[in-house]
Amino acid sequence: MCSFLITNIIDILSKIHYINHYMKFRGPDLTNYQIIHNILFLHNLLHITGDFTKQPFITANKEIVSIYNGEIYNYKSFGNYKSDGECINDLYLKHGFSFLKLLDGEFAICIFDFRKNLLCISSDIFATKPLWYAFENNKFGISTYKSALERLDFNNISKLEANKYKIFNTDNFNLIYEESIFTFKLQQYKNIYDDWLKAFENSIKKRCKDMIYPITVCLSSGYDSGAICCALNNLKIPYKTYTILGNENEDIINKRVEINNVEHEFINISVNEFRDKFDYIRNNCEKYICNKFPPTSKYSSMNGKDIHYDKACIGISVILEMMKKKKERIYITGSGADEIISDYGFDGKKYYSQSCFGGLFPDDLETIFPKSSKSCHCEKEYPVWFNFYEGTQESYIAKEDVISGLSGIEGRYPYLDKYVVQEFLYLLPELKNKHYKSVIHHYLTVNNYPFIEGEKIGFEPDKNLTPEYELSENDKKYLKRYSDVSKNSKWRNYPYLHYLKFGIKENRIYDTKKIKETHENNNKYLSDYPDIKKTKWAKKPYDHYNKYGIYEGRKYGI
Repeated sequence: MCSFLITNIIDILSKIHYINHYMKFRGPDLTNYQIIHNILFLHNLLHITGDFTKQPFITANKEIVSIYNGEIYNYKSFGNYKSDGECINDLYLKHGFSFLKLLDGEFAICIFDFRKNLLCISSDIFATKPLWYAFENNKFGISTYKSALERLDFNNISKLEANKYKIFNTDNFNLIYEESIFTFKLQQYKNIYDDWLKAFENSIKKRCKDMIYPITVCLSSGYDSGAICCALNNLKIPYKTYTILGNENEDIINKRVEINNVEHEFINISVNEFRDKFDYIRNNCEKYICNKFPPTSKYSSMNGKDIHYDKACIGISVILEMMKKKKERIYITGSGADEIISDYGFDGKKYYSQSCFGGLFPDDLETIFPKSSKSCHCEKEYPVWFNFYEGTQESYIAKEDVISGLSGIEGRYPYLDKYVVQEFLYLLPELKNKHYKSVIHHYLTVNNYPFIEGEKIGFEPDKNLTPEYELSENDKKYLKRYSDVSKNSKWRNYPYLHYLKFGIKENRIYDTKKIKETHENNNKYLSDYPDIKKTKWAKKPYDHYNKYGIYEGRKYGI
């Protein structure tokens, strides 16, 4: 998780902080820039693995310059390098641009060959790390974030698609060549899950290797984070977990916490904290417009929305900010599992509107698989499996990337490992279709790890928000007196409400001196909270206070 900017507009140093504003959060350890051959190379570093290494990477004669963001997991197989990015220039000199196909990682890379006047930009297979570029009027810019190019006054800005590298002539910026990084094989012939299970554990292992910071997981009651924790347990890799309960199944969470036997923290979000975090994200985070549906979809009107308005962003950000305070920098995410393994459905039933084929995999994958990583803007060119590279895949990766970037935390994607995806594609259709998220179902089952079969719960951190007041002494006494209430995620934050709804009927005891209703107090309440005047409660402010106001942190009485 770093960021970079490359441009031949070099008279911008006086406003570099403005241009670099959103990107700097991704690389809080060091901002370094150099001007080489009249081109500015700026890099913001987040140090996670290997030696503390500045970028760009420059050969001794300054003929080859590269810069990148991400992680190359197999860099040690290429030589005795102290940091993963150090292998890039050597590999290019040995193999040419085709070396990009040798890399196993999550990355965005840019290479200049000043001998041949060539520029290459590359994403990884699923573009887990963003790269934007623009060529206008003999000027160019390449950046991790679109905002940096917008602040350089570029208008025609493009995002490099997934699974692609492109080579340009630096004299005129004409595209010379482009090619895919990896070609998936679509034969379906494997009749057991074993190879997928091995690939999945290997994908977890490589993403946790040589860490100088703790590994963390956002633990839910769903399939994806459960399998990640299960794999970490099997591999005996230390890690920590965080949970925002929201609408999760608390019983499953508690069982997992007990099995994992690692440090775990439940996070409660208050109403005000939720609102404040939403405002903070809107004001400080890189913008991203998501397009989850192809233009031909009946749901295409839902495209064009800023990803910031996805409530999951707020929950993720709360967890990541807590990680940041504890000097944790890496989390393993379940992103991509819905798009690859289930298609948001099962057996032809679409659980969500973004499902492409209801999770029913056909006998011939060629009939649904995208021919390239980016659809042509022609009705016939949109693949059935739109979410494999685009749609929710692209949008939700961007969501996690910009939110984690705001906190200087790196997300890693084991479900998008090329070997994990390939092993899933190899499985016979009947194995893919046997259960909802069949491979994960099998993995959790054989490891006796708790989950609810067939259940898909979206992350909704706005559920069960805590009230905006401290529990009173009487609240605390009630919780101490009735352990069933204190253990209940819904009622432990609302003990008095529980008493009113159930406790009175059950002859429970709640010590309280109820505030008396007076005409003066009613007027004061309406004056303090004018929003109530426009509702039916304007005539019953005292009733509003007892039903809602107490739990919203409002006050009644002079």
